[in-house]
Amino acid sequence: MSLALVLNSIAAVPPMFVTSPTCRTLSSSRLAGFIDGKALSKLQYLEILDLSDNQIHGVIPPTLNNLPKLQKIWLSNNQISDAIPSNPSNLSGLQVPDLSDNQISGIIPPALNNLSSLESMDLSINLLTGEIPAELGNLSKLEDLVLHENLLEGTLTPALAKLENLSILTVASNYLTGKLPNDVVDGNNFFGQIPKYITKWKQLQQLSLLGNEFENPPLGFFNMPELRYLDLSFNKLTGGIPKSMENLKLDYLILTSNMLSGNVNLSWIKKMELA
Repeated sequence: MSLALVLNSIAAVPPMFVTSPTCRTLSSSRLAGFIDGKALSKLQYLEILDLSDNQIHGVIPPTLNNLPKLQKIWLSNNQISDAIPSNPSNLSGLQVPDLSDNQISGIIPPALNNLSSLESMDLSINLLTGEIPAELGNLSKLEDLVLHENLLEGTLTPALAKLENLSILTVASNYLTGKLPNDVVDGNNFFGQIPKYITKWKQLQQLSLLGNEFENPPLGFFNMPELRYLDLSFNKLTGGIPKSMENLKLDYLILTSNMLSGNVNLSWIKKMELA
């Protein structure tokens, strides 16, 4: 089925005759073709658009910026290419854009920091290049930032430390280097001590640092009340497992392939198994 034909059919119906003009769910509908920007711009009342798991190709049309009420858009698992629109200034109400698992190239636009309502952004499994812009640190409502499996380079900007509501950050399988300023970063080339300010993120639930060259974590690292998943495997941790780690209420703990020594408190391990 042609996506352009579907969008034009929807756009041709006056809003007062549509049962739900604010939500369009066309996921897994075997839609093919490109996103008709002209037809899309006519959906002025649209709040939610789900086009995930189809066969859509081409680009993300700039006319997407003409949907001021848009809150959530899913375009994942398609064949969309080219770049992310560089100036989405009219989408101030956008909360969730999911562009994952496409062929999107170019950089992450710094102007995304204008999307002040963003709560979750998934750009993973694409061909994005360049650095992670420091401007993303201004997205004060952001809880999930998912960037794994791209071609991103440079260091993780310390500006992301300002994201106090951050629950999930994944940047695995990129080409990032240097000292770590954030959390889910396995499969890069980070080194040095795990930074202390991670302990300020009381909302953090998933922390994976596997496959880097990190040294022992700082004092206070194991006092994060919402942390449930901790993977520190394949690093350079030494000494014993600190007693402060027993403060954590973990569901998963992975410490393999380090240089740890000493005894393990089996009663604490049993408590985790019973949780």
